[in-house]
Amino acid sequence: MVNDDFQEYVKQLVTKHRDERIYPFQYKGKKYWLKQPEKLKGIWLLLKPHPKKSFKNELYTLLKLAEQNAPVPKVSYYSDHFFVLENVGLTVSQWLCNKNIDEQQKFLIIYDACLALIDLHAKNLVHGRPAIRDITWDKGKVTFLDFESRSNSQNQNWVVIRDMLFFFDSLCREEDISDHFYSKSSVVLSNTL
Repeated sequence: MVNDDFQEYVKQLVTKHRDERIYPFQYKGKKYWLKQPEKLKGIWLLLKPHPKKSFKNELYTLLKLAEQNAPVPKVSYYSDHFFVLENVGLTVSQWLCNKNIDEQQKFLIIYDACLALIDLHAKNLVHGRPAIRDITWDKGKVTFLDFESRSNSQNQNWVVIRDMLFFFDSLCREEDISDHFYSKSSVVLSNTL
């Protein structure tokens, strides 16, 4: 349970940053993320016609997955109009763009993310769109973010395959990774799958 000071601080942030979908902040030395429904304009109103519904679905999904001990960020505080997540580290995409870490470390991060996705599927859970920008890694701990995309398919095998395709597609789009690294990774990861 969060204390009254934290709740009041968050309410002030919601008011001050009401037009920002995602806002990072610090509270007593700890990093958090304030997330609010998207405020769409123009063509986006046609492409994403129900941002509040999507927002509520994402919150519900995070809370349900947390109950099932899935690797998701802790929802520290929420209402109908916002929720606050504890920070869970850099995304896999951010790690892969980091010029200060070697290919071995990058491979370990991808490997950990792949194993975490496999473990998620072993629990009969799916992400929906596990792009590497929606997966974090912190000292070996993998956490999944952004559960807004869902498949209507009831076929569990299909949604698992869809998850893996999204994961590898997002990985292959990463410009900071060499072809040699992809080749090496694909051999090892194919033996894991």
